[in-house]
Amino acid sequence: MTNFLEKSLRAEKIEENLIKSLMRILKENKLPRLVDLMIQASPSFKDDEIKQRINGTLVVLKFCCGNKEYLIDSLNGGQSVREERFGIKWELPVRIAYGIICDLENGMDVFNPSANDVRNSVLFKQTVKRYVPEGMSSGEFNKISDKLVEDVIANTELAPEKDEKPFREWSEEEIIANLHPMLKERCKEARKFNSSVVLDYYETLSEVVKAFPDKKVWKKKSWSERQHIVQELRFIGLRGCVQIEEDYLKLSL
Repeated sequence: MTNFLEKSLRAEKIEENLIKSLMRILKENKLPRLVDLMIQASPSFKDDEIKQRINGTLVVLKFCCGNKEYLIDSLNGGQSVREERFGIKWELPVRIAYGIICDLENGMDVFNPSANDVRNSVLFKQTVKRYVPEGMSSGEFNKISDKLVEDVIANTELAPEKDEKPFREWSEEEIIANLHPMLKERCKEARKFNSSVVLDYYETLSEVVKAFPDKKVWKKKSWSERQHIVQELRFIGLRGCVQIEEDYLKLSL
């Protein structure tokens, strides 16, 4: 599997999980367990009025459609912007929505988190470690914020850690070393302009050359058949596919 394909499949899986999770939250009209743990962790969120503000996160999630930039703009825009968009002036529900989406994009199970999920949660960083309990100074709170997180972990039954191979992005040298020999020098020259896009492109072209050493076979296949054989073609984009075909047919195989 190429680096480009691994990145693309991972991104596709995360996007699917993000959409499914947001749909589940809105369908059940209930915030995920990670938010319950957030409330447990900090004395800042025990008041009934604050819990009511937290429930406003459901409204924010409904209108933001998973768009983090929209949420950041809503935070920076102030109360008037939040009231216009969500009918809510408070910053807290917007921060919670932002944290949930970030955690989903990081592959976390917000409904059944593990201890490491809680430790690494953007939601917790945006809330538990940000909102200082009434009557306490920021300096005092900074000293105990990590302890609050560890206490909730110690006192809660959490999901077992996932036994997954961590994603590791390949270095440019590794990617080029894995290319078809006739493309290595071309890629080295071209990557000076836009490394990430160029490397993705040449990995895909390389897989096409490896899979179709005979151009006659390529010409007989439909695009769906080609994408089934070279999965990278699913993610390279329409413009990239057109360029791939042009460059491939020009090569002297």
